[in-house]
Amino acid sequence: MTQAIEITRGEGPISAYKALSRHQRLWVRGLGPSYFTKLMYFAGYDAKPYLSQPLIMDDNVIAGLIKVTGHPWEALGEHYSRYLDLAKDWAYEFATEPDVIERRLFALGS
Repeated sequence: MTQAIEITRGEGPISAYKALSRHQRLWVRGLGPSYFTKLMYFAGYDAKPYLSQPLIMDDNVIAGLIKVTGHPWEALGEHYSRYLDLAKDWAYEFATEPDVIERRLFALGS
């Protein structure tokens, strides 16, 4: 887990997501994206403002993304990257922070 935190804080959330994904170098059996994105969020939010901020992507957030966008979403690396970009865009549009967008998506998907 220490390496995952270091990657999140140093290289950013997309690199950490890839490293923690199934059958990758930091994969832990039973620790899926719903859980490891929580670790990434609490370990790395605001670590490097010029990088995308790590956000939680669990089943509720995915359901919220599906409701809002009308497109299919899964807990995949490329979807996580797209989600971070979208949350950042929406945060800018609504003059808020990306983690506020994440919490709203969670509520919509619950």
